[in-house]
Amino acid sequence: MTDSATTGHSFKHFTEKLNTENFATWRREMFTALSYLNLDQYILKEKDKITSKTDYDEKAKQTTNLIRMHLDGENFSRFVDDDLEEYKPKELWDSICQHYATKSLENAAKIMEKLTTYDFSVGDTFSTIKDFRSTFQLFIEVTAKKFDKTTVEALWIFWILIKLPTSLALFKTLKFSVFGDSKATFSMSTFLSELERELLRQAEPTATANALAVTKNQVKSNQPKQGNNGQRRKRRVCENGVHNPETSHSAENCHQLHPELAIAYHQAALDRINGAGINPKSGLSVNRAVTDAIVLDSGASGHYLRKKEYFNTFTPIDSAVFGANGASIPIVGVGKAVIHTASGPLEIAEAYLAPDLEIVRSYSGTCWYLGTC
Repeated sequence: MTDSATTGHSFKHFTEKLNTENFATWRREMFTALSYLNLDQYILKEKDKITSKTDYDEKAKQTTNLIRMHLDGENFSRFVDDDLEEYKPKELWDSICQHYATKSLENAAKIMEKLTTYDFSVGDTFSTIKDFRSTFQLFIEVTAKKFDKTTVEALWIFWILIKLPTSLALFKTLKFSVFGDSKATFSMSTFLSELERELLRQAEPTATANALAVTKNQVKSNQPKQGNNGQRRKRRVCENGVHNPETSHSAENCHQLHPELAIAYHQAALDRINGAGINPKSGLSVNRAVTDAIVLDSGASGHYLRKKEYFNTFTPIDSAVFGANGASIPIVGVGKAVIHTASGPLEIAEAYLAPDLEIVRSYSGTCWYLGTC
């Protein structure tokens, strides 16, 4: 439809004609268009309750025809009387809504059947979510006072989780973990919004990865070849208790063949430092008093995650840790978290949200940060 005379603005608005499948979307878009034209009162109020009656006949005719123009052949025959010169917009609107949104089990069954046809693993998932949201809202309206709303939303949320593709395995794991809590709340609107955010989050690394791949290929093409056939020379070492004759030391001095030599070598180095009265600048542990030294914690005392989506519970905090270069890394929250790995979910009893951490990628493609800063 196009409007310019009524409002002084020119615009084009397309609404698909009403058919047996799209009532929820059609009603929302049709009402929005009529509201924009200031015609919504003609489908909501009786004639005697409309404030401006001087141009009622003209506005009623305009409203009725706009609705008629957006009905397919079957619905036009069903809702429009033979007398085409009779204009009753509210009566027409009410009859359409009563037909498709009557709170009956028959209508509920039809809408439920349509809900089961949505496939979240193929095509445009965002479009599927949009259509499912509208249809589900109609289902809630039709089943009001017949089914418990919370139970209905919970059941359909689990149905969607089961239908999600493997690319959303992490999202599924996190949601099943969250909903497993006895205090969990179920909201279809919130769930679908979180699903959309997860899809957007997954789309971001794809573009980044493509850019990195191009950059990596360019760097490789500019690097000179090393060694024969462009292969980097491999360092000769002894390993697995076997001496490598290509190394620079003899078999008699090989620490792989004689582990006691390695112990004696490192102990002698420590004795030389201690004998000289020099405190080490750093170490993994201490067994005596030291000054001006850094003691490194060899065990992970904190788990720092970059994405809030990993958290089951979350409490905002204002804190920070410091990296090895002295830079401050803000911590904005703490809570329980779950990370999906190839061997199953990894549960973290206490994790910290640090969005400014640099990305570290594991072999499974999942980003997380474990260790001490």
